[in-house]
Amino acid sequence: MTDEILTGNDEMKSAGGWVFTDQGVADGFKNVSQYWLPKTLTFEQGFEQIALQKQGRTDVMTDVRGLTFANGDKGVEVDLGGQKLQPTYWAARQLCRWLNVPSTLWGFYHAGDAGDRQVIVDAFQNGMRKFETEKQLLFRTYNDGTLRAVMSDSYSIVDNSWYLECLQEFIPGGRLSHFNFGDSDNFLGNVLIPDNIRSEEDSDYGGMLNCGNSEIGKREVYQTPSIFRSICMNGCVHGERKGSELRQRHRGIDLVTFREAIRINIEKQIPLLTTKIPVLIGSHGFPVTASIMQVFACISKQHGLNSEVTAAIGENWLKHSKEKSAFGVIDAITRAGQGFDAETWIQCDEIGGYILNGLSNFDVLNIRAKTFTEAEVQKAFGVSV
Repeated sequence: MTDEILTGNDEMKSAGGWVFTDQGVADGFKNVSQYWLPKTLTFEQGFEQIALQKQGRTDVMTDVRGLTFANGDKGVEVDLGGQKLQPTYWAARQLCRWLNVPSTLWGFYHAGDAGDRQVIVDAFQNGMRKFETEKQLLFRTYNDGTLRAVMSDSYSIVDNSWYLECLQEFIPGGRLSHFNFGDSDNFLGNVLIPDNIRSEEDSDYGGMLNCGNSEIGKREVYQTPSIFRSICMNGCVHGERKGSELRQRHRGIDLVTFREAIRINIEKQIPLLTTKIPVLIGSHGFPVTASIMQVFACISKQHGLNSEVTAAIGENWLKHSKEKSAFGVIDAITRAGQGFDAETWIQCDEIGGYILNGLSNFDVLNIRAKTFTEAEVQKAFGVSV
């Protein structure tokens, strides 16, 4: 499956139609039942949940050779700098891997009696014996006495808050649906995309991003955009089509690069107004090589703008920008549209989007514009020849 704008079909469109007639839909989410939306969370509520779960957490980087193990009253204990910790099943399996102890040994003996647990302690101590050189490991601990993870010093933690902040930036006003903050280290769920940031305002489908992350390596960071016909009051998703997944292992992650990958994964499949900002900023780097008035005249003829609108575009360029770049052109056109009726405003915004989406062909616009004679430019601007 390749990244492409997600579209529906007749079968999808016919699914879940009764939600619109029998239940009614929520304000701002025209494909979501009005009874389901209150069961979702805002981003702010999600951040509060994450912050609450993080309380009492400490990550410790230390040499594995400094560990000791004991057969405690409640089970096998890991002594980390004097702090006695009970490993969770996940952390125990990671310890087994680092110490070359079969994980089946833990699974078989950890719930047994003191003699059974001593077998595990002895196996861990034996594994320690083989570390002749320094080996740094990252231990995730909590003040409730649990050891939740044992990870490599090269493990790239993608913080759940950081990931959710990225999604909030690209999907402002989104709602966290079917979300499961199972514990402080893991989450998964769907982010519902509000109608007002969709580039395709007339779409028959709602937009959604399925996503998840594990800070301790239980799963990779992942997200999959999708469109759907409706979500009913019970949270059932009807007429869904999933797009291409973005999945990233927790190894050598550059957060700046990964953030851009998150944006692109959404933008290519569910175009949003909010994900175009980096592209718009980049449009400063596409110069106008024809005269600016030739460019505006060319655009005017191409899109059937009357002379009044074309003149307003030129006036806005002189007043606000005077920048001979694709950015200056887009800025002038979208500003000018705001001074006219709704139809013209929308048309100008669409022209701006057309230019923005076709920056790779901006040189073609310059070439065409250079062919416009002075008379043709004056005609476009309503100047008598």
